[in-house]
Amino acid sequence: MKDKYMELKAEFRQTVSALSSATGWTLEQTEDVLELVLTAAEKKTRLTAAQYQDRVKQARIEATKLLLKNYRQLKWSIEAGTDNALALLEEKKFQRLMELEESAGNQALRSTALLTASNKVLWAQLNTALDCFREFCESAPSQQTKRQYRIVYERYLAPQEKSVQDIIELLHIERTHFFRGVQEAAGTLSVLLFGSHSQEDFFLPMKGGIE
Repeated sequence: MKDKYMELKAEFRQTVSALSSATGWTLEQTEDVLELVLTAAEKKTRLTAAQYQDRVKQARIEATKLLLKNYRQLKWSIEAGTDNALALLEEKKFQRLMELEESAGNQALRSTALLTASNKVLWAQLNTALDCFREFCESAPSQQTKRQYRIVYERYLAPQEKSVQDIIELLHIERTHFFRGVQEAAGTLSVLLFGSHSQEDFFLPMKGGIE
């Protein structure tokens, strides 16, 4: 511990000296106490950072689960929103309003267009991540990983949703395998969608999947 503070040797010695004078401890005793305090502080800092990273990781996984669970509704909403925005832009009335820079109608139209554009970006990112995930699963050596995309597809992406029981029977797997597959898939997809802070993002605690 003491070696870690060699670059701050003068300041460290001054602190030791001041604390020794104030407490009546010897310099050696003071250094030992400071070492204990600094070690405890570093451990707490590392623990706090690890807890924060875990919260961020779990929040991203939960967000990914919600995107999967609402994939079909999101697809419909984006398609409908795009059609509505295009219809508005084609309207002569709104074209005239666009010429009035500060009009309420113009502001509403711009808001609609921006929202539609941002939703389209989100949709493109999600599907790009799903394409990468499919390729990842197809090339995986583990059968458990190989079937993850199929589980996700049949449950959340296919035009017709299948029940958990239907998927279990279709893939000849146990119920626990289904939920584990969903959980691990959400973890991998969250990294593809949001990036990774550390290698721990690739190791998932088993906290149950979504149905």
